[in-house]
Amino acid sequence: MKIILLGAPNSGKGTLAGNIKEKYNLIQVSTGDLLRAEVATGSELGKHIHEVQMSGGMVEFETVMDVMNKFVASVPEDKGLLFDGFPRDLKQAEALNNMTKIDAVLLLDVEPDEILRRALGRLTCSSCKAVTNKEYVTGNVCPKCGGELITRADDNEETVRKRIKTYFDSTYPLIEYYEKLGLLHKIDAGHTPQYTMEQAVVPITLFASMHKFRAYRNNTVKTNAQIANCPNLIVNAFI
Repeated sequence: MKIILLGAPNSGKGTLAGNIKEKYNLIQVSTGDLLRAEVATGSELGKHIHEVQMSGGMVEFETVMDVMNKFVASVPEDKGLLFDGFPRDLKQAEALNNMTKIDAVLLLDVEPDEILRRALGRLTCSSCKAVTNKEYVTGNVCPKCGGELITRADDNEETVRKRIKTYFDSTYPLIEYYEKLGLLHKIDAGHTPQYTMEQAVVPITLFASMHKFRAYRNNTVKTNAQIANCPNLIVNAFI
């Protein structure tokens, strides 16, 4: 099962991705995590990525695809993947289609004012990198690991507004693209993380069931072939 999460910065993609990953045992593919890992290496590529992120812009196609291709190539084809905020434009979407087959696209729909409010209250753990919001915690202690909660340098109003504009200019056309492919499922993400997850479970459960059916069907075909080749073999098809 291959799922894409789409939505503006601070729409709740990271939180929902974590919940989906845990429930369905998928491998999470976060462009942000992959790019931050490159930044942490201190390489020239990492320094360039850092400069673009701090300015509120989007990292170039070639750079993102180099990092993404490296990761996807390392994952077995039969493993489930959860793409968190990737692709961000039609060019990336087409490139992703060449990498793997996508089963569903979940769009987190949030009003711009709510996105801004969330961004200005966002806190990130300096130890485990968990993300929360000032409205959910008291003080600066991470509820997951006890580490220090900090405000990212790029979580300021000017940069956030620029991110929102960049999203609607470059990413929003993907909605029409995936809608035409019949893969898009809109989710009202303007409420609590729990409510968002409840909505996401519906289409994911449907596709998970479809994958189980396909696996059962393929296994049945193989079993029938084995019976044909081995007449004396007794198989309980319902086990």
